[in-house]
Amino acid sequence: MRLEDMKNDIPETPDFIHNMIQNEVAKQLANNKVSNLRRRKRWTAPKVAAVAAACALAVSTAVYAGVNLYHWFLEKQGSYGVSVKIDAGDAVKKTALPDEVPEVDLSAKYVPEGMSWIDEYHLQYPEHDLTGGFSFSFVLLDKNDLGQVVQDQNVIDSEERTFGKYQGIYLKYNSITESGALNQRIYLVCPDLYRVLMIYIGDDVPKDEAIKVAENLVIEGNTTMVKTAGLPTWSGEMISEKTEADNDEISTSVNEKKLPIYQIGDTFDLDVIGENTNGEYLEKTISAKVDSVQISDDLQLLDPDKIPQEWAEAIDADGKLSTNTLDYVKSGDGIDSLDEIVKSEEVNQKLVYVTVTYTNHSNEEIDHMLYLGALLTLTKENGKVYTITNGAKGLELLYAMSGTDGNAVDGKTAVAAVGKDDVVILDVRATGNYGSGHLKGSMSTPVFNANGVAKTTDDQLSKDFTKYVTDNKATLEKKDLYLLCNSGASGARAATALLKSAGYDLAKVHTITGGAKDADVKAAAIYVSDTHVINKMADTKNYLILDVRSTASYTKGHLKGSLSLPLFDKDNKLPDDLAKAFTEYVAAHKADFEGKTIYVLCNSGARGAAKATQLLKEAGITNVFTIENGAKSEVIQKHFVTDPVADPDTKKDNNGKDNNKNLNNGKTTTAATTKTGDTAPIAALAVAMLAALGAIIAFGKKKIVK
Repeated sequence: MRLEDMKNDIPETPDFIHNMIQNEVAKQLANNKVSNLRRRKRWTAPKVAAVAAACALAVSTAVYAGVNLYHWFLEKQGSYGVSVKIDAGDAVKKTALPDEVPEVDLSAKYVPEGMSWIDEYHLQYPEHDLTGGFSFSFVLLDKNDLGQVVQDQNVIDSEERTFGKYQGIYLKYNSITESGALNQRIYLVCPDLYRVLMIYIGDDVPKDEAIKVAENLVIEGNTTMVKTAGLPTWSGEMISEKTEADNDEISTSVNEKKLPIYQIGDTFDLDVIGENTNGEYLEKTISAKVDSVQISDDLQLLDPDKIPQEWAEAIDADGKLSTNTLDYVKSGDGIDSLDEIVKSEEVNQKLVYVTVTYTNHSNEEIDHMLYLGALLTLTKENGKVYTITNGAKGLELLYAMSGTDGNAVDGKTAVAAVGKDDVVILDVRATGNYGSGHLKGSMSTPVFNANGVAKTTDDQLSKDFTKYVTDNKATLEKKDLYLLCNSGASGARAATALLKSAGYDLAKVHTITGGAKDADVKAAAIYVSDTHVINKMADTKNYLILDVRSTASYTKGHLKGSLSLPLFDKDNKLPDDLAKAFTEYVAAHKADFEGKTIYVLCNSGARGAAKATQLLKEAGITNVFTIENGAKSEVIQKHFVTDPVADPDTKKDNNGKDNNKNLNNGKTTTAATTKTGDTAPIAALAVAMLAALGAIIAFGKKKIVK
C-alpha cells in the first residue's frame, strides 16, 4: 500500500496523522535508519484494522502533537492596534485537554554575547541589574483558547513568522519609559506540549537578536506531570473580563473647588480602620490637623539613621538634592495615536516635611490604625491637578504611613539567625533569584516578577504574598521576620506594607540592609533549589553536578550527567582517605571545574556538601552551591537514573571494595535506564504512535524503499 493511498483505504485517519507518518518516514530514510526491506504482500484486513486502531488511539490523546495545524492570525487595527488569535482544525477544537501534562524545560542553543541565564526563566546582561533581557513564561493551551481574540494597543511593529518548529507572533510596543523596559514580545504556540510560550523582551535587545534566540530555543517536556486543572491559560492570562470599574470615566483634571484642600492649622476628618484592644476589627472616624510644613533642598530635616538609601543617593556633590527630569506626556488612544512626551524640563527636587496631629475622638482605643488617604502636595498647571500614582493602594504610600523605619538588621546578623527557631527569613526576590542562591531554610515569598516589584495591594504578587502570610499567621506572627530582597529597599518596603495590612506587628518585622547584595549574605547564600538544578542539568557547558554520596547510593540512583566523587563510605562516614582522593582528583582535573557553577549533591544538603565546598575552595574552586535537602528532595529523586559507571578507576576505598570506580576520569555518565515509575502518559502515547509508524513501515515498504 502506498502512503498516498492510505486516505482512501482508511478514510477515518486524519490528515495530520498522514503528514506525521510521511515526515517520520522521510526523516528515517534521510538518516539511513531504514535499511532495504524485502517485499511483502498487500496488507490483510486484520493488519489494516490494527493500524487504524493505533492511529485512532493517537488521535484521541495526542491531537495537540499536530504542530502544523496551529496558526497565529494577526490583524491590524488602525495604525497601532492589533488583534491576535490562535486557530486550528476542527478535530483539534473538539479534543479534550488531558488531566495531566508534562512540565516543560527551557534552554537556548543561541545566547547573545554578554548575556547569561540568571535563573531558569530569565536571560539578561549582568550589568543591567535585573532589567531588560528576556523573560519567559509558559501558560496552558486549552481548546477554549482557540479563536479567542486578544486586543493589543500601542504596537509599532508586528509580524507573523515561524520560530524553529513553532508558529509565532512578534510584537514591539511604543515605549517612552526609561531604559530597561520590556517593550517587545514573542508568542509561540507549542501544541506538542500543550503550552503557549510568552517571551517578554527588553529594549536592550535588537529585534534580530530576539528572533534568533526564539528560533534556537529548546522546549522539551520532562518526566514530571502536572495537573491541568487550575493552571493559567492563554485566554485567561491575556483576556481579562470587563468589570464595572472599567466603565468608570478617567479624570485627567479636577476642579479645585471640588477638592478637599485644607490649609495649615485646619482640622478635618479621616475614615480609618484598625483593631480594638481585643484584636477585633474597627471602623472609626478620627480628626487630623496639619501643624506645619517645611520645604528644604537637602535632607537636613531628617534623622540620618532613617534616610532611605535611594534618597541618600539623590544628594549631589554640594549636599543638595539633585535635579530630576520631569516629562509631560500626552496620552494617545493606542489605535490611531501613541503616547508622546510633549515637554521635558529639569526640576529641582525638594523635601516636603509635614507634621500632623491625629486625634481619636471615640471611646475605644484603636490599634494598628490605617487610613486610606494621603497628604499630598498639589501642583497646578493650566487648571489641572496632578496627584500620586497608585493612590491609597500604593505599597510605597502604605509603607510611608506604617510608621516604621524597617527595623534594620545587617547581613551578619541575618546570617547568624539562620536555623534559629525564633526567626523566619522571608526571601521576597523573584522565584528565579531565590532558586539560584538563597540562605538555608529561607522561605520564598516573592513580591518581584519579570516586571519588577509589586506596586499596589491589587497586584497578583501582593495577593499571593498576603494569602501566604495570612494562612501561616499562627506560626509566623510568633517569630521575628527577616525580609531579604535584592538590595534592602523597594521589595522589603512592599513586603512590610503587606505584612502591616495583614495585621502583623511591625516591631517583629526586620529589613536585611543591603539585601542579597550584602557581602555576608552573598557568602552564605549558597543553597539552590531542586527545581533550579533540574532546569540547569542539561547545560553541562556551564554547570556541573557533583555527587558526593557513597558509590552504593550513586549506583542506586543519581542525576543524569552528574560526576561521582564520593566523600561518604558505606557507613555514611566521611573518612580522610576519600577526602584525600577527592582533592587529588580535583587537582588533576581542575580545568573541568573552572569556569563552571558547581552544584553539590549529598545525602541531605549538610555534612557532605559542607565538606565538598571546603575542599573545593581550598583547591581554588569558589563558585560552589549546595542543593538544599540533597538526595532527600522528591524533585531530585524523580529525576534519578540508574546506569553503569563509565571508565572506572581501579582505586579501592577503606572498605576494600571498588568504591571509587565512579571517579570517571573527568567524564560524566550516560543514563541508560530510567527509574521505575517515571513512565508518564505521554510516554505511552509515544509508544502508540511509534507502533502505528512501525506497522506502516513494515507492511507498506513496497513504495517506501527501493
